[in-house]
Amino acid sequence: MTTRLGLEVRDRELCAVMLRSGTLHWHGRVELADSVPLSESLTQLLATAPRRGLVRAQLRVALGLGTAQVKRLDGLPSLRHRSQMTQMVRENAGALFLRTFGAAVIPEVHRTGDGQCWGALLDRAALEMVVVAAQHCRWRVVLVVPTISALARVHVSEVLVLSDGAQHVELTTDRGELRAVRRVSAGAAQLTIPAPLRELGEDAVAFVGAYAAALSARNDPLAWTPEASPARATAIRRAKLTAWSAALAVACAAAVVAPTLRAALFVRREGASAIHTRATELEVARTDAELLRAMQLLNAVGAFDASRGQLTRMLAALGQAIPESTAIVALRVDSIEGSFVGVSPHVADLLAELGSVDQMAGARIVGSLTRETLAGARLERATFRFRRPRAANAHSIPTTTRR
Repeated sequence: MTTRLGLEVRDRELCAVMLRSGTLHWHGRVELADSVPLSESLTQLLATAPRRGLVRAQLRVALGLGTAQVKRLDGLPSLRHRSQMTQMVRENAGALFLRTFGAAVIPEVHRTGDGQCWGALLDRAALEMVVVAAQHCRWRVVLVVPTISALARVHVSEVLVLSDGAQHVELTTDRGELRAVRRVSAGAAQLTIPAPLRELGEDAVAFVGAYAAALSARNDPLAWTPEASPARATAIRRAKLTAWSAALAVACAAAVVAPTLRAALFVRREGASAIHTRATELEVARTDAELLRAMQLLNAVGAFDASRGQLTRMLAALGQAIPESTAIVALRVDSIEGSFVGVSPHVADLLAELGSVDQMAGARIVGSLTRETLAGARLERATFRFRRPRAANAHSIPTTTRR
């Protein structure tokens, strides 16, 4: 069961809610008086919160408009790292924020998806009193966040009005991120009441900020995490040292035992597989012989198919290249060269046409050129010889076998 305690420090009151598995389990409220220190009122409220066990429970705090300022920082240079942007804002806090309190704490700046840069200014005195009161009541402050940025987590995409004492601001949120913060002169709070708080009736509006604080996380925009106390830091270091020592002892033991175990497993595995080694070798040899015969057959089929296709394409190209007045009387082609006897009115002109046939190279006239008359037409007869260009056989299959 997950338990979350959220506390909001407002101008004239303190409000707190406890959620267990998302359901309202407890709520408390204390009015602030000028004569009573804030730390005493915080102690009074936290002391009434129910606890379970002796473990120090976690507390998430939201600071209202009187102790936290949130502002969109326009005109800042775009730096690569967020830490550099934060350092620049901390060094120029007096020019970027309107201070209404003394010492301040500036959490890391937040850059939204559309490039807007947001910063916050928190009252250091209020932070210290919250931490001291929480330690006194055995609550551990996990984070502190401005109420304005915490409400953006609850009101995902809305326009709302937040009132805290004499201060009023209008917030615009979009997909869980702030888009605009504008101060207004007056107005009642306009907040959407979450379902777990609706049972409080008219008082539910006062606890929306505390509810948003309870749902906050460490990676939320403009969240500030207090430094661990020296005792807690020492305990953490001791726990880490103990864990590292245990891991080192396990690693040393594994380094001593692992080689022996590995050798024993290796001998056992190899002994079991040695029985099947001879049969496997014979099976592999038979498979390699069958594979070699199959590849040789495939190579022969591929070579025949490639040569047949080349001859067909050559004949088609030759038929398209020669003019209609030319006749091929005889044709002989092998895998290396070929020759044909052509009859044409001007048989020497065929050499230029044969140059456009890619499957024929080095075409030339061999022997003598003879003239004859056929059906009253004067014709010339010549014998042409050509070479067939060598092309890589795309169908060949390597015959290398596995040994």
